[in-house]
Amino acid sequence: MVQLKTLGLTYHHAKKTAYVLVLGEVGGKRRIPIVIGTAEAQSIALAMRGLPLSRPLAHDLLLSLAKFKHVRLRRVTIYQIENEVFYTKLHFSDEEDQELRLEARISDAVALAVRTDAPIYTSDEIIERYGIEFEEPDKARQEQVTQAITPSTTPLGFQTQEELESHLQKCIQNEDYEQAALIKAEINRRGGKA
Repeated sequence: MVQLKTLGLTYHHAKKTAYVLVLGEVGGKRRIPIVIGTAEAQSIALAMRGLPLSRPLAHDLLLSLAKFKHVRLRRVTIYQIENEVFYTKLHFSDEEDQELRLEARISDAVALAVRTDAPIYTSDEIIERYGIEFEEPDKARQEQVTQAITPSTTPLGFQTQEELESHLQKCIQNEDYEQAALIKAEINRRGGKA
């Protein structure tokens, strides 16, 4: 098995509503690019940057439930790629080391792995067949793209601090907690208070 690490996210050149998640071989130069959606890219980017949200995303909710049941994510395994679909398993275990394996979309698996520091593995065959050899990525560009897909690229990024705080209060009053979480994340990203 080959261990992979999450290198970052970048824009998809052909699809405006998609991003490319880049997984890299630990100790090697091969990379596996994976096309994912905007929501999944934002979830991964938020976790990579350690941005706290006032309300949990679905990935955070799943991990809270796992913690409550004393189950933890041990590893993620990409075991097959077919027609650009990545087949992935989540390997959980409980306090008695009983293992539970669950199928997951690659974007969800990586979002969980980033949040828990769980290792990601794939087979030698997959890295040989789908890995692309690159020199080390430009870390400044990688960070710029990761920052760019956090909630600040939404229209929220163009609002003043006062507009954000007003919008946040309206969302809370209307019980639109998902939007409120995005606004709060943008306020926090700017170093403000709400």
